[in-house]
Amino acid sequence: MRLFFQYKSLHLLTRIHEIKLLDDHQASARVTLAMASVDLQSTDDLSKTRARLMNFELNLRKIDGDWFFSKAQWREAQPQDMINGF
Repeated sequence: MRLFFQYKSLHLLTRIHEIKLLDDHQASARVTLAMASVDLQSTDDLSKTRARLMNFELNLRKIDGDWFFSKAQWREAQPQDMINGF
């Protein structure tokens, strides 16, 4: 929440590195997210701004046809994680 109060606007750039369907009701995903106060169109923009980068490992569960997060872990990321994954 702190980022929402820190900036007038928050721009996101995401890279989904992997989605695994474990069964009909469970999935996992690995995502890198860049957050900045300016528009991010591509990974080239990361060198022009002080974006905060985070890696997310997500577990999802399908309930009544909709997907929900059942677990989320995150840590600081490096710019190369946006391209190469983690």
